[in-house]
Amino acid sequence: MKITKYIVPLFFAFLGFLIYSNILYAPFIFDDELYIVTNQQIRNISNFLNDFSGTRYIGFLSFAINYYLGGLNTFGYHLLNVIIHILNAILVYVLIQLTLDILGERQKAMGEGLKPFAFSLLPFACSLIFLVHPIQTQAVSYIIQRFASLATLFYLLALVLYIKARLKGTEAKRLRGRFNLFPFSPFYLLSLFSAILAMKTKEISFTLPFMIALYEFTFFKNNISRIRRFLYLVPYFLTLPIIPLTLFIPVSNTAYGEFIRQLQTEELTNLSKYKYLLTQFNVIVTYIRLLFLPVNQHFEYDYQISNSIFEPATFLSFLFLLSIFGFAVYLYIRSRKTNNARGILASFGIFWFFITLSVESSIIPIKDVIFEHRLYLPSVGFILSIAAFYYYLFGHIGKNKTIRLILVLFIITAALSFSIAAYKRNIIYKDSVTILYNEVSLAPNRPALHNNLGAAYMERNMPDEAIREFEKTIGLNARLNKLGPFGLALLYKNLGVAYESKGLLDNAEKTYKISSEFLEYVSEEVKNTNFLKFIDAEIQVHTNLGGIYYKKRLLDKAVEEYKEAIKLAPSAILYNYLGNIYREKEMVGMAIIYYEKALKIDAGFREARESLDRLTK
Repeated sequence: MKITKYIVPLFFAFLGFLIYSNILYAPFIFDDELYIVTNQQIRNISNFLNDFSGTRYIGFLSFAINYYLGGLNTFGYHLLNVIIHILNAILVYVLIQLTLDILGERQKAMGEGLKPFAFSLLPFACSLIFLVHPIQTQAVSYIIQRFASLATLFYLLALVLYIKARLKGTEAKRLRGRFNLFPFSPFYLLSLFSAILAMKTKEISFTLPFMIALYEFTFFKNNISRIRRFLYLVPYFLTLPIIPLTLFIPVSNTAYGEFIRQLQTEELTNLSKYKYLLTQFNVIVTYIRLLFLPVNQHFEYDYQISNSIFEPATFLSFLFLLSIFGFAVYLYIRSRKTNNARGILASFGIFWFFITLSVESSIIPIKDVIFEHRLYLPSVGFILSIAAFYYYLFGHIGKNKTIRLILVLFIITAALSFSIAAYKRNIIYKDSVTILYNEVSLAPNRPALHNNLGAAYMERNMPDEAIREFEKTIGLNARLNKLGPFGLALLYKNLGVAYESKGLLDNAEKTYKISSEFLEYVSEEVKNTNFLKFIDAEIQVHTNLGGIYYKKRLLDKAVEEYKEAIKLAPSAILYNYLGNIYREKEMVGMAIIYYEKALKIDAGFREARESLDRLTK
């Protein structure tokens, strides 16, 4: 048993690094740029010593530690993500092993212990599938989704430590009589601390107190008073206000902290709670399909919003999920009465799946209705329930060597297949172009994908390929009409950048103006939902138009555009542009004013400082 303690973690570490070895040097992509590359808050760990705001404080702190150790070298960020994933697999192993120990004790008391083969193989099989399943790749390989894996780490650790504390408390009571120091044991206090860390890492941790309570009443016998049980659980439920208070109440004393809080709030959508819930019935069925058969995985899904429960797909999904949940309730009640370990495990796994999904797949409307990384924590329950059902069907597996061999071969085949699929899936994380090219190949008729691929080509200085994708987007949208005014504004802005990079100034000017016109037609609802992105788009359009007019020597028009951009968000670079124009117009006084304004915002702006020095000598 001592050897197994070390073999399993070492094997998981070896296999985990092998599967994710091809992403360790992958670059930052998409939201990584916003939350890490341009995030000035993580550039100094001291920023986190006096500002504890935000529900994702611990996640950002981990990025700050990465930056302190290696700057923007992505190897360290990816390495930590993989280590977190391996630790989670080990925690899943420990969690299931502890749970089987508890169930084994209960069944021994009734004269029927768990079969030794099932007892030893189940924890390893479940945690192995968790480790190698390709559905986990987004939570591990996409750096910014560390929020999901790190929250899961603290979530699992809090539960494991609670179980350890509970078992120690029972042991203490046996030895000392009624006097029980369990609430003050190190395991209990560490569990509670881990729960707080989970709450400060990601919003999915809101379900943790409920899962601990469910575990308490499912697996521990009623050998202590209800009041004592209640007192054990109360501190966990007192952590619940952490998330709503830090998410919706501005408490940050830094500009960037408030910026991040605003971004998190913008993830919520104005879609009605009812329609979001209906859509989630279909989404959860998709999640279950992906867990069973992880093929045609998407980085970003194009999901149809459900408007009525009576839509065939929605109604069938609702019935399917209701039947699963209803069966879990029946199995839970029946298995507890008969003390059937496999039934208790299976029903608990199903409850885990639905409860841990509830934050992102219920009535809280989130802009993106489906993402694969949201399955990271729920997959623990799914895998556990499937494994338990497998043992449930083969109740006499300990006596049948043929079935035992079939089971082992099935686990090996599934683990090997998933490992290969996960390794291949990681290839798309080579860069943003590879991801989007893969998405376009899976869904060639989605205008937004072609637009995003065009933008990715521009980031790699490939304007011809970018123009091709932007023009495809315009053609597709003319036929499908999917983008809307805001989407079209972004599209024409991107196309203008591509034209400008090729020196096609007239084409660029025309497309920037079209982008500006579409921005005027964006509804107030869309503006409010995408406030920061909308303002950023307006600033870019005015700034880019100013640049075009400057290149065409239409200086007065350039000044107008730069001043419009400054009204939205004053910046040192825009004031510097105005200073340059007024200097060219030989309006020295005005040039000095704008150079000084630039330096007031950024005292280290070298170009503005040198220009000002030349004018004032």
